[in-house]
Amino acid sequence: MEICWCRLFVFVIVAAVQARDKYCLVEKPQEPVDACVDPEKITEQNLDNQKNISLWYFDKKLRKCVATNELSRNTFPSQRHCQASCARYSVCYTRESEWKKRKCTLESAWYFDSIRRDCFQGKRCGNSTNRFKTREECLRECPFGGEVPECHLEKDYGS
Repeated sequence: MEICWCRLFVFVIVAAVQARDKYCLVEKPQEPVDACVDPEKITEQNLDNQKNISLWYFDKKLRKCVATNELSRNTFPSQRHCQASCARYSVCYTRESEWKKRKCTLESAWYFDSIRRDCFQGKRCGNSTNRFKTREECLRECPFGGEVPECHLEKDYGS
């Protein structure tokens, strides 16, 4: 079984084509907004038994990217692509409502500043979703400030 990616850009997987034990994950340019909020399944195929397949989708309830083995419009080839494409829906870009700010206890925490696109330590409401225990946890959930750096190397499929 051979797996190949047809493109390595921030596009969404919209189909999986099987031909002679070769899967090619076909990508089509699509607005990231649609990809993050439209979990419509394209195929029922379970990819659990395939080796070296790592797909990610954006979970609207958790407001973060989660690993999966199912293809859908909401599936990305890597965690970083998912995080960058769906950044505006993630906990990283969640704004606290003024009402919640009035009724909160300020606690020291790490948070992602969407203007400076980096993680900082400061006082945040205890009920805020944009708060992390460590800088590393913040950077893991909010990498690159919503951008994926372009890689100019060919993908290594191993031997």
